[in-house]
Amino acid sequence: MILGVSALVFAMLSPDSSATTPAGAPGRVTTLASLPDPTGFAGMFGAVLDGKLWTGGGSQWDKPFWLGGKRSLSDRIYVLAEPEGAWQLSESRLPRALGHFAAAAEGDRVYLCGGIGPAGVVSDVIVGRFADGALQWTSLPPLPRGLVYASAGMAGGRLFVVGGLLRPEDRSASAEVWSLSGDPAAAIRDGWRREPDLPSGGVFVAAVGGRRDRLYVMSGMGFDGEGKYVPSRALSVFSTADRVWRSAASLPEGRVGASPPCFTPNGERFLLVGGYASVFTGAPREHPGFPPQSLIYDLAKDAWSSGPLLPVTAFTDRDSPTDAGPAPMVGAPAVAWKGRAVVVGGELRPSARSPQVLAIDLPGARSGTP
Repeated sequence: MILGVSALVFAMLSPDSSATTPAGAPGRVTTLASLPDPTGFAGMFGAVLDGKLWTGGGSQWDKPFWLGGKRSLSDRIYVLAEPEGAWQLSESRLPRALGHFAAAAEGDRVYLCGGIGPAGVVSDVIVGRFADGALQWTSLPPLPRGLVYASAGMAGGRLFVVGGLLRPEDRSASAEVWSLSGDPAAAIRDGWRREPDLPSGGVFVAAVGGRRDRLYVMSGMGFDGEGKYVPSRALSVFSTADRVWRSAASLPEGRVGASPPCFTPNGERFLLVGGYASVFTGAPREHPGFPPQSLIYDLAKDAWSSGPLLPVTAFTDRDSPTDAGPAPMVGAPAVAWKGRAVVVGGELRPSARSPQVLAIDLPGARSGTP
């Protein structure tokens, strides 16, 4: 599974038919060429660099965990030059196999913070910069401690890392927020700065995105006092100018493990794709899949509405570690690229990755900070 915890499986919810999609909001859902890997990955990064879509890292299983499967990590990076084209395996690689890091991108750089490496959870932070036709990786100051399933976003010229777990099996999530200058030289000089904690409490696999001087943190999974999983519906907004958190309208239902939000070009709305709302308590093999309903948030109105429905393809082999989809996902990167919000890979059910690539029409949009 994406969380590496066999007890955590999820429930399928019906689409919210009470809300309507606003005019000018994201619309048609299509598929792009699949990743050139027969299994696919979850826990990758996604970034638009030099006008192309880059993705890499992540994890996959050789067979489901209920059949004794083992998870492996990847150092491979893939590039898509045009939406109508085919993915290419880049000559660039990650410095080592890595997945389930906190990832954020801005300009010509992509940042990977923490995650799981071959020896376990890491605190390393690396920045990849596109130069001379390749991604060139440089080390930045490490996180104060190792984190997995944390989330990251860029806002106000800084990189923020939010929440996460110290170990995949932990039953207590971090509410800590750390930031680092987006300028590598300043980041090396000044190191990490502790920001005010999340007002909604500790979470992991939250969805995070930034616009100008605002950082948006939503949903994710928390725990109650007995260590039981509690999906979050909270949306918290951090102002980088005054370093203050403000609570915004709660999600209509949780979206744990959702992809990072993609903003419309004028910044009036963002689209949230993937994730799930509640814990499925049945046998992992019988997992029904994830909700198809995407969500749209209106920043000025502080209100949520329904977005496009994702396609749902029936599972053909529940003991397979892969599924071609298309189907709703968790643990997948999303970027806005060439007029579309593009979601790459992800987990479609426990232990099953997908090489699918979904695209939602988002005319003129950009992801992160427009």
